[in-house]
Amino acid sequence: MNNNNRWCYWALALALCAGLAICCILYPSEPSQYATNKVVVEEAYPITTDVLYDTEWTSLDEPEGRTWTIRFTRDMLIDVSQSRKNGKTYVDSGYYYLSDAVPAKFDKSKVGKKTKGRYIVLYDYGILGYYKITDLGLSEMTLKSSSGGNEMHFRRK
Repeated sequence: MNNNNRWCYWALALALCAGLAICCILYPSEPSQYATNKVVVEEAYPITTDVLYDTEWTSLDEPEGRTWTIRFTRDMLIDVSQSRKNGKTYVDSGYYYLSDAVPAKFDKSKVGKKTKGRYIVLYDYGILGYYKITDLGLSEMTLKSSSGGNEMHFRRK
């Protein structure tokens, strides 16, 4: 191998190393939301009613000795729980929409429309309530209740 060819190989190797270094600086290695199967809610990822529509979630916590499932339709959150003690099934439902902030009152004009935010705003039996979506993935979701601030963990059915 002559000196000209050797110089070309060294120049090519140096150019490749420089290119790799520039890529590492411009595109740092971070786990993507797809690799971890999680969506960091505090980031600008839009959680819309389309994301929740037609999904069903089972509680991993089993509060108060019961199984608990929630299902989202376009305008309703349907809550189904079954007592482990007596086997009775209870169904409750309420209108909901998503909001970026906790509202002072329920805005019925937003129900059934495409809304976005990290708060699931509910109106059930004349009472305004909400859940904060603290974590949302393809198969798991964590909500924080407005009543007591308890975290609830769900797995997608």
